[in-house]
Amino acid sequence: MVQLVDPINPYLTRWKLPQSPFDNSKVTLRRVLSHTAGLSVHGYGGSEQGTKLLSLEESLSGKTKRNRESVSVIIEPGTGGGYTLAQLLLEERTKESFAAYMKKNVFRPLGLHSSNYEWTDEMKANSATAYDTLRRPIKNRIFTEQATAGLQTTISDLSHFAELSITADPQQLNKVLKPETIRLMEEPVQSASNDGQNGLGYRFFNFEGLQTIGHTGENEGWCASVFLHMPTKSGLVILCNGSSWKHDPGNPIYNSWAKTILKKN
Repeated sequence: MVQLVDPINPYLTRWKLPQSPFDNSKVTLRRVLSHTAGLSVHGYGGSEQGTKLLSLEESLSGKTKRNRESVSVIIEPGTGGGYTLAQLLLEERTKESFAAYMKKNVFRPLGLHSSNYEWTDEMKANSATAYDTLRRPIKNRIFTEQATAGLQTTISDLSHFAELSITADPQQLNKVLKPETIRLMEEPVQSASNDGQNGLGYRFFNFEGLQTIGHTGENEGWCASVFLHMPTKSGLVILCNGSSWKHDPGNPIYNSWAKTILKKN
């Protein structure tokens, strides 16, 4: 079993973190999951459907068309990202593809039947059309870096995921996670910095003194946001099929939701 405090590199065989001026042993699972591992590469461009994807090792080595940047430790561990490395670690330890493991061990047990890390024929038929910043329709993209950018889901599934995070009901969690593990995810891993605080998979946001946790993300043509306010057991989920939507805590939907909570409290 890999512990949160364990360095990741010794567990890897298909690819290793390259040498750097920094200590690779400080790249632990906890830091990878909290975006604080000091790793390079922020975001991926993906590939058009129908094209052959690179292997995970090729992506980590910088053979993507978008930026040709390999994953390495570029700043002192304690800041930075790294979910593609987490994907590789999971595949190494389970001997399964990331998508298959997540479907069998997370999505199905949690009742997330419309979520997947692979584009199924059913999803292709039911997917919304993506639009670029000029509001022109664009083709959907697929990703080797599934843990970072490849989740396909619906507003219902993502809302249910948010609900599970808020309630941490052991019966609904169906042994996927323990309630105490979820609470651990929601605790800050490092002190506040210019980039804010991070939990395991979550980030901390502040709006006029109101602290919420969640995450935002975007691919070309898409953006998604999940925000949770634990004291009031309130959540906000936003999915948008366009590149021009402001999906951070400055957007008007978030502002309205946050002001409602502040007014009640």
